[in-house]
Amino acid sequence: MRSTCIIIVWILHVAEALRADRPGTVRQLYRHSVEVSPLFAQPAELGVLTDTAPRYDGRPLTPVAPMTDDVSTLYAKLLGETAPITWEELQPFFARGALLRVANDFDLVEVALAVAQDDRAKVAAWLEGGQLLRMDAPQAQDWLERDPQLWAVVVAPWVLAQERGARPAVH
Repeated sequence: MRSTCIIIVWILHVAEALRADRPGTVRQLYRHSVEVSPLFAQPAELGVLTDTAPRYDGRPLTPVAPMTDDVSTLYAKLLGETAPITWEELQPFFARGALLRVANDFDLVEVALAVAQDDRAKVAAWLEGGQLLRMDAPQAQDWLERDPQLWAVVVAPWVLAQERGARPAVH
């Protein structure tokens, strides 16, 4: 599921670059994708994104099927909007009471999806179980002192934030 969402987001970026007739941007996206994920390692064999591939002729792109806000599309959209952030940038949202903290062992995007879809049963269960909490002053003070690696996504009117652990060592 996650790899499908990554591919969807990548395709959207490529389509936007093609629409703006920026082949250099498309090549940069491809190179970045190959570095990040092995899923994109073979497109050059298909003649895609290479210097010999046909150039975009400027005609409007016609999607095969219209995009809808079904679950996978919304998940991909939220995944694309999730980004690292500093505590300093989150403080105004904390001051307004609009900051929710997601437990470290939960999927931040999955929680954002439930909030965006107004899935009251899931959100209530997470609030009850402590996996989703309104940010409190002691936790805010802890994040201020430690300055941990944080990730956040906006699901208006809320900002959902999560502390990420250290990256695993590569052997």
